[in-house]
Amino acid sequence: MANRHDANRRLIRPRRSPRVCGMEEAQIESVGALVDVSFRARGELLDRMAMHFRPHDVGNEIDCLEVLSHSDALRLVGEVFCGKISLDTQAIGGPAPGADPISIATAWASLALPVQSHLRWFSVRHNPKRYGQKRLIDGNISDIERVAIVGDRVTHGRQIIRAVHACQRKGLRVVQVVTLIDLEVGGMDMIRRMVPDVPVDAVFTQSEIRVHWAVGQGTMTELAGA
Repeated sequence: MANRHDANRRLIRPRRSPRVCGMEEAQIESVGALVDVSFRARGELLDRMAMHFRPHDVGNEIDCLEVLSHSDALRLVGEVFCGKISLDTQAIGGPAPGADPISIATAWASLALPVQSHLRWFSVRHNPKRYGQKRLIDGNISDIERVAIVGDRVTHGRQIIRAVHACQRKGLRVVQVVTLIDLEVGGMDMIRRMVPDVPVDAVFTQSEIRVHWAVGQGTMTELAGA
C-alpha cells in the first residue's frame, strides 16, 4: 500500500500558497519534501510527548489530549500523520474524543498535497446519538469509500476495533489503522487479530517516550526502577 513515504520522490503540483500548516511553499513541491517535514515533526512531537510524561502516574503516563491541546503540537501531529496515511485514503477518523484532534490536524495538513489527496475527517461516537439522526459516525463521508482509522493511545484496542467495525458496517473500506501511542499492553496485537486484513501501526511506543524522557532528565535512574 503506497503512502506518502513510499512516493517520496514523485513531483506534485499543489495549489500555490505562501504557507500551509507551517510548511513553506518550497517544502511542498514534492512528496519527498513532505516526508522530510513529517520526519522532523516526529522528532519535535517526541520532545513534546516526553515533556508531558509522568513516570509515576502508572496507567496514565501520557495524556494525549493534554499534549494536543497546544496548537504547535496539533501542527506536528498533523504533519506526522499526513506522512503516514496512504495516498489513496479519502477520509480519516476514529473514536471520539481522542481521535478528533488527530483527524482534524491531519486533514488540515493534507492541504499541502494536491487536491486529490486532500482528506476529510470524521468522528466515531462511543454510542449513537439519542436524538436527531441518531448517528454513530459524524462527518460528511456519504460519498467516501476508503478511510483510515486513527487513535490517540491504544491500551486494549477495543475502541479502535469498534470504530473499524462501525465504518465497515457503513460500507466503508478501512485501509489502515494508525495510532499515536502504543501503550504496549497487548492492544495493538488485539487489533491485528480482530482486523487481520488491515495494516496497523503506531507513531510511538510508550517505551520510546519513556526513554526519551529519561534522557532529557539527564539520567536513566527512573528507567531502572520502572
